Amino acid sequence: MLRFRGWWIERVNASGSPRIRAKRAQDAREWELAARFYVDELNRNVDDPAIWVQLSHALKETGKISAAEIAYRKATTLSRKAPLQ
Repeated sequence: MLRFRGWWIERVNASGSPRIRAKRAQDAREWELAARFYVDELNRNVDDPAIWVQLSHALKETGKISAAEIAYRKATTLSRKAPLQ
């Protein structure tokens, strides 16, 4: 798939796991898309605090501050429950 972005056209790779796709969207500063892919990844693994942090960051960048705070708190809760290694 090709996407027009500014004055250039970039190829968008639609393959990969939701985590990889979210990272690509985040790198492109496509925050809404990144948040959607992070939610998809959380549907696969809801107890991953790192993904909750990334989701909260994407939500913050879209201006959804309340939702971002909830996601940050979830990440904190999950981090405290994680077993020590």
